[in-house]
Amino acid sequence: VTPEEITQFASGHLTGVDVDLVFVSCTNFRAIDVIPELQRKLRVPVCTSNQAAFDAVSDLLGLDIGSVPSVA
Repeated sequence: VTPEEITQFASGHLTGVDVDLVFVSCTNFRAIDVIPELQRKLRVPVCTSNQAAFDAVSDLLGLDIGSVPSVA
């Protein structure tokens, strides 16, 4: 699944839907690449399983590798 397909699917199914957050749960998707675009289009935070894993490991190791900025 390409990043473009992820964006099209999420935008097509979630635009106008009242959600607090979008979670893309599949470590085989390249969804981390489309987080900023989806956040802009949907106006809600977007989190992927890969992003959550990276953030958790960096926190455990005390590293400041940054994260994807939120829409807030």
